[in-house]
Amino acid sequence: MLLDIGVHVLDLLVWWLGEPASFLYAEDAMGGLETNSRLDLTYANGARGALHLSRDWATVNQYRFVFERGVVSWKVNDANGLTVQLADAPGSLRAHLGTPLGTQLNEAKPALQLSNAQSFIAQLQNIAAAIRGTEALFIPGEEGIRSLRFIETCYRNRTLLEQPWLTAAETARARALTAQP
Repeated sequence: MLLDIGVHVLDLLVWWLGEPASFLYAEDAMGGLETNSRLDLTYANGARGALHLSRDWATVNQYRFVFERGVVSWKVNDANGLTVQLADAPGSLRAHLGTPLGTQLNEAKPALQLSNAQSFIAQLQNIAAAIRGTEALFIPGEEGIRSLRFIETCYRNRTLLEQPWLTAAETARARALTAQP
């Protein structure tokens, strides 16, 4: 999970928030590939986060940032959608992300930001142009390596995800399979 969809999630989180100061990573791999994982993150500024990835448990598939006086959320694969809920407000605001507004009244009207598909195409076009030498990469490979290194660190420090449905003997066997060499 962490190397599959998790790498994309961590790319965004590292880009938005930087690398965490500390973390706890738990999974259910037991010597194989994980189906479920949980990553608890703590940042130097006191911010905390939790990431839950699963192949068999229902998840909300959203990024959710909880602040002192409100919540901002963004559904995965909805490149233009954003929801803002202010504390004590009777409703939330669902908005579409657009280009920045200009400072002049007669400037062009804002347009929607690129969709997921358009963003993916723009990335591929940028890579092709960089190979041709006509553009610099939007995002250099070093950015992706940051997430991969963090994933490797998570795997080196993994613990067994709690699975209360396992018997005591099954839990003992799972812990033995999870133990690092």
